[in-house]
Amino acid sequence: MLQALEFALALTRARDEQSLCDWWLAELATRYQASGVLLAMLDVSGRELHCQGRVQGQPVTMVLGADDFAHPLAYVLHKAQS
Repeated sequence: MLQALEFALALTRARDEQSLCDWWLAELATRYQASGVLLAMLDVSGRELHCQGRVQGQPVTMVLGADDFAHPLAYVLHKAQS
């Protein structure tokens, strides 16, 4: 119960979208000790995926077309399955 409460409070501490994204990426990297973490969010139009994260300690940013099915993330969005 305490972990869920701490998690919920942490979600409300971010004052803007970038702060929330930074916190979430750090949380995933810390908890799962992943060699890479990527967060993808649709832009307002729904046509682009704005991705950010870290791979092997290096920052990664990219913009992908949400309708370009050559990218696995776009497929997941449209089909709602992995």
